[in-house]
Amino acid sequence: MIRPRRWAALLLLAVAGPLNPAAPERIPQPRYVIFLMADGMGVDELELARQYSLAVLGHDLFLTGTLAREGSCALMDTYSSDSMITDSAAGASAWAVGRKIKNGQIAVDPLFEEPLQTISEYYKERYDFRTGIVTNDAVTGASPAAFAAHVGRRGSVQEIARQYCDQSQPEVILGGGRSDFLAGKRRDGRNLINDFVALHGYRYVESAEELARLRSGKVLGLFAEGTLTFQIDRAPEGNKEPMTTEMAQAALRILSADRPRGFFLFVEESVADKAGHKTDAAAMVLSVLEFDHAVAEAYRFYRRHPRETLLIATADHETGGLQWELGYGWEEKIRAADRREGERSPVSRLATVHASIGKAVAGLKEQLTDEERARLRWRYRQFQFDSRLERALDQGRGTMGRLGDKWDNILALLVAHNTGAYYEGSAHSPWAVPLFAIGVGAERFSGHLDNTDIGQTLFRLAGRQDFRAIPTSGPLMTSPPRVSPSRSFETRKSTRDGEEEGFTFDTQEKTPAGKAPASKTKRKASSSGPSSRFQDDED
Repeated sequence: MIRPRRWAALLLLAVAGPLNPAAPERIPQPRYVIFLMADGMGVDELELARQYSLAVLGHDLFLTGTLAREGSCALMDTYSSDSMITDSAAGASAWAVGRKIKNGQIAVDPLFEEPLQTISEYYKERYDFRTGIVTNDAVTGASPAAFAAHVGRRGSVQEIARQYCDQSQPEVILGGGRSDFLAGKRRDGRNLINDFVALHGYRYVESAEELARLRSGKVLGLFAEGTLTFQIDRAPEGNKEPMTTEMAQAALRILSADRPRGFFLFVEESVADKAGHKTDAAAMVLSVLEFDHAVAEAYRFYRRHPRETLLIATADHETGGLQWELGYGWEEKIRAADRREGERSPVSRLATVHASIGKAVAGLKEQLTDEERARLRWRYRQFQFDSRLERALDQGRGTMGRLGDKWDNILALLVAHNTGAYYEGSAHSPWAVPLFAIGVGAERFSGHLDNTDIGQTLFRLAGRQDFRAIPTSGPLMTSPPRVSPSRSFETRKSTRDGEEEGFTFDTQEKTPAGKAPASKTKRKASSSGPSSRFQDDED
């Protein structure tokens, strides 16, 4: 039985008390700032992970069971200067520079693309703080780059890597994206790894074992060519790549060595967003659990330095429009099966999935071979297939109609039918996201905030009293604009080499066979692809 959203009630109570813009005479200044972000984690993603933790692990999340009760809570709006729906570049930049910028830009003026000073740069220049960026995505990805680079296009990953080496030089850089640093992959022919080591005195590591041995100094750790392996796809033993929590633990250990003047650390858990783009609830839940572990690790540091530390945990946006419900006539069947297995929650079925949807469908064609069909049935052996899904396995994905244009959509629908975790689309949404804070100045991060409030408050806590809120040119709507369901439109997304690739998608409402459109009935989530309410963005 689903338990009440006690932590969500705390958020609602927090919204009743807006951030007080009046600064006191003496503003507390944290010595250690730890900013953790779960890319793509909205309120529903957090609650689904919480229910999974309660049902499968037997305990609440640290975020909702401890941090929400001891610290401050807020809901945060996420829109950018040119869209109701932000991408990760504009979302993280709002925190880093304290103002709205356009989607795709990183820490630059939205009109003239001139660099804007980031909070980590301010701490380093004024107070000689150490800085660090940690992610299980590429370190040149939009979110970490917002704190240590300035580019007009987020796809300029090689330029971001160059700026890390030649300009910002964070003392700790941990994550993926090794290919952006290698001479054979870079257009300028530089081997930035060698430059970090030879010119700036960094130690370079490529494995979790090497990272665990480090205690101090400047560190560059690149553990994969691109993104690190999803938690759900990792082998039980023998993993060379560190988990997000292990990287956060190492960064805190290294940055705090020898009692520094202070540090600013940014930590990203990126898989929830990538799983949302694939409508992969099982991969998303494990990502949020890993983020929760990383927050708990940061909290342990806070407990050792409670009067010097500010800890913030939040998300840049929600991805996929997750809705959690049981429907399509499966509820009683699932509950009956659960009663036979010991009265467990349907969400606990996510624990039986041991591969991401992307890995499960890799290489599958229109028609399955006998071996592929057997492998899929084995992977999802705890799930019940309805007649349409059975037909798709036996006769090919084309039998699913518009929902079956991809195997990953079919598997996402299978998971949704059996767990109640439905996605409305597969792209970013405009919904407000949760924020938690504890420590020095945490009381200023409560209420219903804008993402720029976070950056501006961080600057004020750092002593920049002349910082003013710059009026934004962004939309003032409180709900996303309505788009004709028959309309198609074009958007653009950056690729990793800095070029842009045009594509279109249809905004026609897609619903499972036999269901009325969402405008006529209660809205049901679909794993069929992006809808008009979402911004398509891989990161």
